[in-house]
This record gives sequence, structure tokens and C-alpha cells, in this order.
Amino acid sequence: MKRRTSKSAVAIMLAVALAGCSEDVDEQVEETTESTGGDSELIFAMSSDAVDLSPHGSNDTASTQVRSQIYESLTIMDENMEVQPHLAESFEQVDELTWVFELREDITFHDGEPLTGESVKQSLERVIDPDVASPRAFLFDMIDSIDVEGENEVTITTSYPFAPLPAHLAHNGGSIISPKALDAVEEGEFNLDTETAGTGPFVLDTWNQGNEAVLSRNTEYWGDPVALDAVTFKVVPEELTRIGMVSNGEAHVADTISALNTSQVESTENVELVSDASLGMTYLGFNNQHELFQDADVRRAISMAIDKEVILGGIMQGNGKVADGPISDLIFGYDDNLEPIAYDPEAAQSLLEEIGEDINFTVWVGDADEVTQQMAVIIQDQLSEVGVDMSIESMEWGTLLDGTANGTHEAMIMSWTAVSGDSDNGLYNPFHSSNWGGSGNRTYYENADVDELLFDARQETDVDTRESLYHEAQAIIVEEAPMVNLVHQDNIYAISENVEGLIKMPDNLYRLFVTEVNEDDAY
Repeated sequence: MKRRTSKSAVAIMLAVALAGCSEDVDEQVEETTESTGGDSELIFAMSSDAVDLSPHGSNDTASTQVRSQIYESLTIMDENMEVQPHLAESFEQVDELTWVFELREDITFHDGEPLTGESVKQSLERVIDPDVASPRAFLFDMIDSIDVEGENEVTITTSYPFAPLPAHLAHNGGSIISPKALDAVEEGEFNLDTETAGTGPFVLDTWNQGNEAVLSRNTEYWGDPVALDAVTFKVVPEELTRIGMVSNGEAHVADTISALNTSQVESTENVELVSDASLGMTYLGFNNQHELFQDADVRRAISMAIDKEVILGGIMQGNGKVADGPISDLIFGYDDNLEPIAYDPEAAQSLLEEIGEDINFTVWVGDADEVTQQMAVIIQDQLSEVGVDMSIESMEWGTLLDGTANGTHEAMIMSWTAVSGDSDNGLYNPFHSSNWGGSGNRTYYENADVDELLFDARQETDVDTRESLYHEAQAIIVEEAPMVNLVHQDNIYAISENVEGLIKMPDNLYRLFVTEVNEDDAY
């Protein structure tokens, strides 16, 4: 069994890297060169290509994976999903609506432009500009104004108190882009979708769309020395092919391994299977506005009839944990005293008999997602034992997204990832009634008390009070069962044994600026 779940060593490396520049950079460069043996390139096999490279563009993981190596934000999440300063040397909330960020000095963009308060203002104003229509604008729509004091101080004022602002600013959508590049965009002389100008540890060399993106080390990087000279993201849709590439030395990392193929990796020489906790939760969601699912007892009965342990052990191969509620313990606001709806098929059957009507519905699953399809089959079998007839309809992912955004479904199996590591994103988007459909609430759940609790929590500045509001909201959500919280799935990937320090964050993104490839280790 080559499964690695502890990352204390790389956590230390990340903490050092996040601390910024060392007082003795030359010495660190010399040590890094000695440890890696000279030039090094990481070959990264990913399942799909980036859609675009603009931080204000598409909101998909593949695009963000590449962008996050090139662009940086004012803040960053550490490995414990706690917010740390990054391009900002420090930040402070001076009153309920006002945050002040002090920028690091002597940082330059890849095109040579200096990082200044004006460049921060220009980037953040662009992402919330209605004319830009960024799909990531919802992360920053609470920002009312951005003001610059001198060269390196930025004041952000929100329309209402918003405690998780630093966490939102850590998102790739809050990346700071060179003002020279943004000016050129306005003149039609620069295409942010295919050209880049960030401050990050890597610079874009080439992007052969559909095939590969090649990045090289930023030799002028402001932070700690980067060991890798280059990173190549290769697009390899077939999972077993990605695994084979790592096995035979064609790649160092195979991203996105399903639990169904973990044994294939574990039996492969010179390859490690890594299974790390994520911020995601897979759920069986009911359309709460559908006539059948307007009755909370129906939703509760179905919840009681599903054995999540079977799903975790049989399909996920233990790569994750059973979901007692809608967010995991990695997310701020998680309630470890939450009482879940327990597996109890006898109680489920009794409740269904009290309801006194035949329960039959159709669940939608993605046609390319073998894991959720197998989940659906297990759930179908378990529900049949209490007299519930669930049909399964597989469909193309885009069609499923459109249908659930428009409310034409009865039920679906999907996932939600709280990318900010905060309950505002983990609960407000999928459960507040203002977010029905594509904004996150695809169960079309509505509860006035939950709406009020979630809105109050996003404005509350006292940490303890804010946390208690989220606990109250979770208790109501679990009791009303707008969805069956199934599992918090792990991030699973395969790496060659000569890779050191690779970190995959709970939001699915890799930190490659602390990664090394030891070319002396032979296959």
C-alpha cells in the first residue's frame, strides 16, 4: 500500500514559503540547486485543458490549476485553510466595513511593472465590473469601493460587514494583474484569455490548447527560491493513461484519480497514491419545489434509508469520510456536535407508511462520472428495500448543469466545494434562497430562518457569534434534509517517488512553488 496521507513535512515547507523572502536568498538558491541537482521539470498529466488563462474568466478547476501558478492574490490560504498575508504584507479590519492592506515592496509583475496600490485597485475593480461580466464577480460583490493611499496601502470598503473578505480575496479570482496588461486589454492589444502577466513563481511560455501548457520559473520571483525550472501541464483525458505515464516515467503527477482505480496505482512500482482531505461534499439533492419533495418527511425518510458507510467503503474505497452535514471539519463554521439523520431503514419505512403514498422519482447523474453513477446504483438498491422506486438518468454534464440551474429536475447527485474554506461559501451559496439555480442552490431550498441566519452570519464581525449562527443554520438544514449529505470525498492523485514537497490543497489546487523533482532517483 503506497498511500500517503500525512504532510507535516510539506506543511513546514509551505509555512516557510508563505513567510516571503529570506534574508539570505543567495544561500537558499545555492542549497536548492544542490538538492535538486540542477535543471528540473515537472510533468503534470491533467484530465482536461484550461478553458482560458484569465483570472476573471471561467470558474473551472483546470483553468485555475494553471493560472494559480502564474498569478497571486493579496492573501493566501495555508495548508490548514487559514488566511495568511501574501502580496499584502499585512491586513487589518479597522471597522465593520473597512479593511486596510499594506502591500509588500519591490514586487514586480512578469512584464516588469511594479506592484502598487493602483494595480490592486485596477484588478479588483475589473473583476466586479458588470461590463466584464466575470463569472467570479459573486466572490467580491460585497466590495463597495477601493481606495489607494500612497504607493503601498489599499483600503477596501464593503457595502455591509463581511468578515470572510480576506478568505475571498485569496481566491484566484482576486489575482492581481499587471496594469500594463490591463491597459493593453482595453486597447485590444492584449488577450487575457491566452496571455498572462502576474507576479507568481511561474511564467507562461507556451499554451498549445488541447495539448499542453508550458511554464518556466520566474527568475525574478519575490518569494523564496523555486526549485522547479519548468512545469508542463499535459492534457490526458484517459485516467488509466495518466496513471501509466507516471508509471513509465513520462509524467511525475497524474491528477484526478477516482477511488475505483486506487488499487491500480497501489500496485504500480515507483508511484505513490496520495489521498488528501478536500473541501468538497457529494450529495443526493432533491428539488424542494417539486411536489413530491415539498414534504420534508419524504426527504427525511429517504435520508434514513441510505447507508453512507456502504458508499464510502464500497465505492470510495475509504477515500474520504461520511458527511454528517453539508460542510466538512476543514471549513470555518463546522459544528462537531451536529446531530445527523442516522441510517435507520426501519424508521424510514415506518415514516413512509405514515405518508401513505408511493414514492418514485428520477435522479440525474453525469454520464462521464463513473463514481456518481455507481453511487446512484447503490442508493437505488437501498431505497428499493423500503419501497421507494428511484430511476437513474445519465446525461451530459453541461445538460445536467443547465437542467438543475433551471429547476427541471426531480433529484440529482452532484458535489459542492466551499473553495474559500468558509461557511459563507459553504452554506450561503447552496442554501440561501437568493441563490436558487446556477448560483449554487440547485435543491431550490427555502427557509426564512436559514436565510436570516446565513445573511446575519456573513455580516457578523464577532468570530464566536458568527460561528454559532452557522451552527444554528446547519441544525435546521440537517433536520429539513433538502439533500442527503453523502460523503466528503478525498482528493486522490498519483505521483512518482522522485517528487518531493508536492502539496494539493483542499480546494483541489496544487502548490508547485514548494515542489522539487529529484532526477537522481531512477525508476
